[in-house]
Amino acid sequence: MSMMLSISSHQPSADQFRTLGQGKMKDEIATVRKFQMVWTIESFATLIKTTKQNKLQSPLYSLNVFGECRILLFQDDIMSHLRVLSGCRRKASVSFWINNSRGQLCRIFPCSLVPDAKDVDGDGFGSEFSILTDTLLEQPSKDPNGTLAIKCEVYIFLQNNDIRLERKYMEISDNSHRLKVLDKYENLLGSEKFSDIKFKVMGQDLYGHKNIIANQSPVFSAMFDHEMRENSQNVVKIDDISHEVLLELFRFIYCGKIKDIKNHAEALLIASEKYMIEELKTLCEKDLCGRLSIENVVERLNFATLHNASVLKTNCISFITLHAEKIVELPNSNIHQLDPNIIQDVFKSLLKKRKAAF
Repeated sequence: MSMMLSISSHQPSADQFRTLGQGKMKDEIATVRKFQMVWTIESFATLIKTTKQNKLQSPLYSLNVFGECRILLFQDDIMSHLRVLSGCRRKASVSFWINNSRGQLCRIFPCSLVPDAKDVDGDGFGSEFSILTDTLLEQPSKDPNGTLAIKCEVYIFLQNNDIRLERKYMEISDNSHRLKVLDKYENLLGSEKFSDIKFKVMGQDLYGHKNIIANQSPVFSAMFDHEMRENSQNVVKIDDISHEVLLELFRFIYCGKIKDIKNHAEALLIASEKYMIEELKTLCEKDLCGRLSIENVVERLNFATLHNASVLKTNCISFITLHAEKIVELPNSNIHQLDPNIIQDVFKSLLKKRKAAF
């Protein structure tokens, strides 16, 4: 008969990622970081007695910039042993608690300095703590659910460069949090619920929220401020952009991303120029620059000139300068279709390259 092992855990929070104190270690100031985790094992007593499992391991817990760790519980005939496993290459101390007969977490092992991970066969924090198995089973056997709770606190002693690594980690974490917040705004995209503006785009409706859209586009802001005063229905008709492209434009406005920029880069660049969304225009230029070829560079250069895409234009001219011979020799070369002013810029770039070669 198989048994289910139900495990819940509490990850260390950002509030616990803090300096606890200072002390001397190897003649240097040691800053300490504290991480706390609780591992709950349901039906523990039954699990141990009926399945004869002598080794259990917790989920992984984050130690932020220092990696991850897990708690290992293993048993022999009399004793049970607790161990924290981590790849963290730092000196650390570990404390354990288990729930007592009253269901309270009770400290069973004092905080002890454990050896450096590199001295412990690569298993991380290596000191083991032992307790009589009967003592470990005492509380779970009295609990209706047979639950064993193991609390662990890990104190990590920082090394010289750890403060800088922590700052970088926190910056990345902050950016990740901001992205998650922005992702939630995508749920509003095109939703009629709570919308206050409707766009009629080539026969299709697209709902929006004025304050979000106007905040990213001064053109839309002016439109809502002036034109909507005379339009009580709050409907905007757009005929020069497809529904698909406008949806991607709004996706960028709402949450800062685009689903399919490869197929919409040129159309989105035109729309971003019209509605003065510079960040989107830059993103489109970057995508088009990354997909230049001898077959499309002339067309892209004309496009960049027409839509004031200076970054794309500069990259096109540089590309033509590097691959001029191949472009001219193409069977269907359209280099002659370039505007005279652009050709002059290309020649200047070629002359600059030639002078640099001498």
